Amino acid sequence: MNRTPLKIAFSDIRTDQHDSVASDYSIRAFESVQGQASTLEAVWTVRKSSDGMIRSGRTVASEPVQGQGFDALAAAHSLALAKMSGDIAASIRVEAEQKS
Repeated sequence: MNRTPLKIAFSDIRTDQHDSVASDYSIRAFESVQGQASTLEAVWTVRKSSDGMIRSGRTVASEPVQGQGFDALAAAHSLALAKMSGDIAASIRVEAEQKS
C-alpha cells in the first residue's frame, strides 16, 4: 500500500460575497493518505461591509478515511472542507449575535 501523502498547496485566495459579508480563504495544505486520513490547513477572513468588521481564523481539520477506495478519500476531503465552512459560518454567527 502506498502511504505517501498527497500534498496539494493553493496559493490563490477565493472570495465569496453574500448578504454584505465577504469571506476570503487560502488553503495552505490539503494532505491525504488513502486508507488513513485527509488533513486540511486553511486561513480565512470574514469582512462585513456595513461596519467594516473583520474576523480572521485558521482551520486545521484531520478526518479519518473510512475505507480504501477513492470514494472514501473524497468523503474525508468533504468532511475536512465542511469543518472549514463551519468555522467560517460560526464566525459570522458570533458577529450577528453581538449586534443583537
